[in-house]
Amino acid sequence: MGKIGIDISTYDRNINYDELVKNVDFVILRAGFGVSYLPNQQKDVMFETHYKNLSGRVPLGVYYYAYGKRPGDGTKEAENCLRYIEGKTFELPIYYDLEDHTNENINTLAREWVDKIRQAGRKPGIYTYLHWIRSGKINIDAVRDSSIWIAAYGKNDGNIPSDTFKPNMEMDIWQYSSAGRVNGNPRLGHTDVNLLINDGLLTGIETRAVAPIASAAPSMANTNGGNEVIREIQNWLNATYGVGIAADNLVGPQTRFALRKAYQEELNRSYNGKLNVDGVVGPLTLEKTPI
Repeated sequence: MGKIGIDISTYDRNINYDELVKNVDFVILRAGFGVSYLPNQQKDVMFETHYKNLSGRVPLGVYYYAYGKRPGDGTKEAENCLRYIEGKTFELPIYYDLEDHTNENINTLAREWVDKIRQAGRKPGIYTYLHWIRSGKINIDAVRDSSIWIAAYGKNDGNIPSDTFKPNMEMDIWQYSSAGRVNGNPRLGHTDVNLLINDGLLTGIETRAVAPIASAAPSMANTNGGNEVIREIQNWLNATYGVGIAADNLVGPQTRFALRKAYQEELNRSYNGKLNVDGVVGPLTLEKTPI
């Protein structure tokens, strides 16, 4: 099955560290968040406690939650993180947690982070959602020289999803659920759980397998007669979500129903929507839709 690890932060308290290290192969700690240079205001309040109790007992990594918006903020957030981890040893990379961005500078911030962390002699990494990569929101190819950590949940029931939901791309760590259960962490059913894909992160030998990034959904913008755009979308829906609709190049009830189900599945995967995937966009689906 591979090595299983969790990522923890200020929300993970009262951990039984002795029990936890028996049940995980690695842990990634949140060091902090944000751009401000205020000495410790941006540091995760449980970071030092987690590090003290886990260092030397299980391989550790770090993530830093990004708030940066403008060019230069990626460097500032990297500098903050480097302050917090100074003098500490980590076997795994130092990840930039890109999950709350809507601005056009996200790729600039990612590049700044990677460069600054590497300049400090640390191994940089990027964490983000699979659907952000597929949609082109983040250009993961521009930071392939860093470690890649991808979130894609499927049913998000704490179990490893079927291969249908495994990111078909080059990556080091797959965060497969935010609803995990790990002995030692009292947040049962609310723990982020991860599968180590690249054992080279721990051995120092690069073993990351290269696979093509799953293609993004075709655009529906051009729907004039004589083209094959709708058929491409139908084939993509069948391959990605297993909806089993006819690839007839027509925008009929089946295709629209399949698109609504796909949308609900993505809300469940990326936003822990916990929706019934029924193809009906009702009040609950709209409530879970991010603005």
